[in-house]
Amino acid sequence: MTQVTGTAHQSESFVDAAKSLTKVFAERAPDNDENDQFVAENYADLKTAGLISAGVPSDLGGGGASIRELCDVLKIIGGACGSSGLALSLHTHQVAVLAWRWYNQEAARDLVAPLLRRVADEKNCFA
Repeated sequence: MTQVTGTAHQSESFVDAAKSLTKVFAERAPDNDENDQFVAENYADLKTAGLISAGVPSDLGGGGASIRELCDVLKIIGGACGSSGLALSLHTHQVAVLAWRWYNQEAARDLVAPLLRRVADEKNCFA
C-alpha cells in the first residue's frame, strides 16, 4: 500500500499555517529560553492551527501530510523557535511512524488506528 500524499492545496495550507505562527513564536522564544520553560503557548497554537494532527492520515481525520510537507513545517517552526520546532518534531516523528505503519502494514492498521484517530480528534500529543 502506498501513502497518498496531501494535495498541493493542503501542503500550502500547512506551510501557510506554520508561517503565520513564526512572528509570535520568535517573540516568545527569548522568554521561554531565559525561563527554561516548555513552549506551552506555542504548542496550543500548533494544535489550533492543525499542525499537531497534520501527519495523521486523512482517512482517520488528520491532515494527511506527507513526510516532505511535515519537514517543511518543521523547518519553518524551528526557524522561528528552536524549542517549538523540537517539541513538534518529537511529536511528529511518533505520528509519522504510526502513519507509515497504517499506510504500509495491513496487519498493523487496527493497532495504530485508535492512536492516530485520538491525535486527530483531540489535536493532541499522546497522553
